[in-house]
Amino acid sequence: MATQHLIGLGHRASLEISGPLTWHEALSRHESYVATLNRSNLSPAAIVERHGLDAPHGYDAAYRLLDQGEEFSAVLSPRLPGAWCDPCTE
Repeated sequence: MATQHLIGLGHRASLEISGPLTWHEALSRHESYVATLNRSNLSPAAIVERHGLDAPHGYDAAYRLLDQGEEFSAVLSPRLPGAWCDPCTE
């Protein structure tokens, strides 16, 4: 649903930070993301798999994604428990 919304907004180059693809939920989200792009004759600009749920793994995945040097207008990343910190509570 989020991917289709971004396509509807005109985003044609999106990146994905997936959850660990050995997990059913993360694999299902990833497959849905790719299938939605394919239905619109698009493909991911880049995909990076995060290897854990904590903030350092998310940070590492974001850096690996940016290091690929792909141009993009949107990033999709699941909100996983412990993946993000709330700046208001730091």
